Amino acid sequence: MDFYLRDVEEIYTSILMQNQGDRGHLRIPESDTFIKDISNTLGISKHRVNQFLQAMKFSHHIFIFNITRADTDRKIAPLDGLVVAEREILDVLLPLYENKLRQEYQNLKGQDKSADGILKELLPEMNIHNNTPLGKIVNVVSMLREYLHYLKEHPEEFQDESRQERIKSELETLGFLVFDESLNKHVVAEEYQKEDVISQEEIAQVKEDYEEDALSGSQFKTRINLTFEKALKIYGLPFILKHHLKNGQFSVLEKLIIQNRYFDLRDLQYIRNELRTTMKNFERNPTLAMRRSEVYSLDRILAKTIRRFSIN
Repeated sequence: MDFYLRDVEEIYTSILMQNQGDRGHLRIPESDTFIKDISNTLGISKHRVNQFLQAMKFSHHIFIFNITRADTDRKIAPLDGLVVAEREILDVLLPLYENKLRQEYQNLKGQDKSADGILKELLPEMNIHNNTPLGKIVNVVSMLREYLHYLKEHPEEFQDESRQERIKSELETLGFLVFDESLNKHVVAEEYQKEDVISQEEIAQVKEDYEEDALSGSQFKTRINLTFEKALKIYGLPFILKHHLKNGQFSVLEKLIIQNRYFDLRDLQYIRNELRTTMKNFERNPTLAMRRSEVYSLDRILAKTIRRFSIN
């Protein structure tokens, strides 16, 4: 099956592997965790992952369905499930989740009931069960049944040839593919190629090294110089700064600022403004308050470095 772009193939393969996972593990990846993880793995934005997922949905490579519906009144965010559009996969997943549904219902209600009976009882009450463990499994089973029925009724829509034409059309619409008249075929757009210059092995190595912040002294300096430069190419500086601030990796930022090979005055001022916002949250976040000394230390380094920039 030709997906034209390596990232699209990687995303599809990841969904497939999870759908085929060992019994007892989460077999249907959930959108929030999956998008975050695959974005980090491939070194592409979450927006781009979403674009590729939608392209695969419209080309009938995958199904995307609500596990939890959005409910603004109850401050519930939507959550989707991801399944490859292959009958043999659905044939395995459906009975597995029907059994999970029966177990969850029995644990909650103390009754042993068939999956059919549970769906008949609970589907009209899904507003009550939305975002509950039972409600989530009800949605999964209901949609797996619907997709399996559709696959059986319309097999022609899921032939590789027709799906390949659809994915090509979707990626062309998104600007990732262009038609090369000299070659008489679609090729990867030049702008997309420019963004995809680092191998997956390098990205994996960056993740392993870059997120390891227990290093110190010369060892830290040697490792961080190499991996930070790679990380810049993969993620870009704004993402890296937000990543460290969000994850409370203040000591990593401090060491990078001391080396000061990458930041200009605007970057330093951005970090300090964000840090000041962090300080205001000490009272509301006890865990963050425990890192108070790291925050203050970083703030002092920032002040000194900004003054040095201003003098120069």
